[in-house]
Amino acid sequence: MPDESMARTVVALSDVFESMISPEGSKPHWFISFGTLLWFVRDRLLERPFEEDIDISMIYGAVKREDLIAKFGEYGYQLESEVLDNYHRKPLQMVFKPVAPGLWPTNLDIYFWVIGHEFAWHTYDMFNRGVSIMDEYTFKGTPRALIEAPTLPMVWEEIAPTIQFPSKYGSLLDVWYPPNKDHLGNYIINSCWMIQNKQYGQSKFDTMKTIKSCKDMPGDLG
Repeated sequence: MPDESMARTVVALSDVFESMISPEGSKPHWFISFGTLLWFVRDRLLERPFEEDIDISMIYGAVKREDLIAKFGEYGYQLESEVLDNYHRKPLQMVFKPVAPGLWPTNLDIYFWVIGHEFAWHTYDMFNRGVSIMDEYTFKGTPRALIEAPTLPMVWEEIAPTIQFPSKYGSLLDVWYPPNKDHLGNYIINSCWMIQNKQYGQSKFDTMKTIKSCKDMPGDLG
């Protein structure tokens, strides 16, 4: 049975982003990311419930901050926190909290990637680490080609519209959740994102079965 509250959430984020127009007059590039992507690719196949915030990637400056706040407000979300750059006062990160009844009780975390020559960068919210000076950001880099790659439509809930899914999802997860290293700095075999290792929790299941299931999905796994 589809989860109606999750479906309402998927409807909200899909409708909001599909209604946005970039400064160039096109629909903005967006897709699920980080823990949400990891759940969709791996843990969903293991029939595990989704219990995290929904992580979303967009390109820095692709949409207006005020438009996102207004549109998400129509669907029952309010802005809970944000990180703005010091110069243009555009968002680097925004967190929307569900306040209307019937929505899935999880936040929507939007990361706006700053595009460089070879890498794209997003910032962590330094307030969460006890830093209150807005000049101080910590950025994490990901190859630009992976962030700008085309997206694929994917069904999250049967009664909801599709979400945007990165076509290079395997490569993105390799960057975001690399294998653990031993004391010599060498990568430990079978400690990558395809299994739940100590860093991300432990579980017991057939790794090859999970890898095969991932390969059945469209896009790039490597």
